[in-house]
Amino acid sequence: MSHLRGGKYLEVAGICLARGSLGILLLMSVQGCIVSDPPVFEQPEKTPPFLDLAAADPPIFEVLQRPPDTHVNINVRFHSEDAGDPLQAKLFLDYLDPFPDEQRSLILTPGTFSEERTISIDWTTPSSPESVCEQLTLQVTHVKNLDPATNELIDKSDVGLAVWWVEIQGDTASPQLENCPRIGGGT
Repeated sequence: MSHLRGGKYLEVAGICLARGSLGILLLMSVQGCIVSDPPVFEQPEKTPPFLDLAAADPPIFEVLQRPPDTHVNINVRFHSEDAGDPLQAKLFLDYLDPFPDEQRSLILTPGTFSEERTISIDWTTPSSPESVCEQLTLQVTHVKNLDPATNELIDKSDVGLAVWWVEIQGDTASPQLENCPRIGGGT
């Protein structure tokens, strides 16, 4: 076998192999080391809801002028990373207690920040014999961010707010209307 050591053959552990066979043998012996462990994906971090106020319908930049008992559909697009926590959207008038009607409070399924979602809530202007100016607020937060006993916010940084000024046009004017914002700024 000494005549085979000239270069074409190699003796490994007493076995004579061609160089090509040696390459295959070496490749087979390290093959298990090529594949790494699967990547570990971490749970995405929850973000507050980001409301697209520029695209809100009706626009937040104008005073809504509506008669009493008029239906208004509120639509606001938003993005949020919910990490499995549903969202709650509520309407408040003058940021007092939310409306008792269940239509003014929605539970939204959890989603990811890459999804563009829309909140749609129906609202009816309150009955009022006189014209008044009211502030309508949409509050959006994660359900786990609400205190179960009081239903109040736990973390005020995990909330999205949209505010509309609404002039409810009754039969008579109220001094309150003087403080209602006007289109173009000012009061």
